[in-house]
Amino acid sequence: VDAKGGYSSGRNSVRALSAVSRQDGEDLSFGGGFQLRFGSLAGRLEYQRFDLGASDNQQLIALGISWTFL
Repeated sequence: VDAKGGYSSGRNSVRALSAVSRQDGEDLSFGGGFQLRFGSLAGRLEYQRFDLGASDNQQLIALGISWTFL
């Protein structure tokens, strides 16, 4: 089990015909996850949430698998 926190900065730019929309944001981010190991094989599930100004509640869910050769 792990927990993490940090500082996030993001920039978004959208162009449609002759209009351009730009948004910048920065704030704290946080998340957590866990890992299960079975010998050399490991699986990890992580969640992270970002609050960046106008685009609140951006979330990331990641699933990873690794194999250790040692």
